[in-house]
Amino acid sequence: MGPCGQVASSLALDRRQYATAVAEAEKAIALSPNDPQSHIAMARAWIFTMRTSEAVDILKGLMQRDPRNIATPLCLQGLAYFTEGRVEEAVVSMERGLTHNPKLPRYSGVLASAYAQLGRDQEAKAALERFADEFVYTPSLQVVMYAFPFKDSKVADRLAAGLLEAGLEGQLTDYYNANDMRKLEAEEIRNLCFGRRMTGFDTIIGSDMWIERSEDGRAMMQDAWGSSDGKSWIEGDMLCNQWEARWGGLKHCCDVYHNPQGTSEMKNEYVTVSDFGIFALSVADRER
Repeated sequence: MGPCGQVASSLALDRRQYATAVAEAEKAIALSPNDPQSHIAMARAWIFTMRTSEAVDILKGLMQRDPRNIATPLCLQGLAYFTEGRVEEAVVSMERGLTHNPKLPRYSGVLASAYAQLGRDQEAKAALERFADEFVYTPSLQVVMYAFPFKDSKVADRLAAGLLEAGLEGQLTDYYNANDMRKLEAEEIRNLCFGRRMTGFDTIIGSDMWIERSEDGRAMMQDAWGSSDGKSWIEGDMLCNQWEARWGGLKHCCDVYHNPQGTSEMKNEYVTVSDFGIFALSVADRER
């Protein structure tokens, strides 16, 4: 069952549920103590929750036990150093890791940011190009930053600033950090989302969208791919949805946050965080 805990920890990080991410990684290690991937999951959870020294200890142990498979531990070690502001050491570690496995996802993005912060502009541009090749669409800052769920918004901002300096289009205000927002509880989500229409912007494909829900949870959405019927409900303090023509008809749930900097004109008064990304929404019809 160790792999289940590994996946659960990763999904919790995507949703910015940090305590759950750590707990699931601990379960994975308890169930599969000899599985390196369980320890990798623990290191990732600790890095993004700012417990970097503990993460580095785990990663060094992995490299000592299996010196033939050090690409991921080296890159994660570089990410830990970047988190601590040790940018030159971060570059050395990630360069070594990517030498062992150039196809490791995400780390070229961190390397691009680090190069830019060190004034190594040409290397930053090249690393960013390699990073952009990982995406089907030209990546926006919002999409990129979803993949780096730092609990400390200052670290996230430093990564984002370096990516922009490396050549990623956009500006620092183009991404949302859930840690700077207030998470809504079940009744607040119900009052906000049901019996009305909400409009927003899909940052992945770059198009407007809207979702309309009845009081009893019948739902319809419209985006660049067309329309889809579905249903919505509250589960704990999460908003859950199931769309007939989206994501294979699978259930998916999201946390909902109030964005204090958002406006109805920008369609970003509220932000949802799920396994599929971070999306901004506003109420389209304000009369109940």
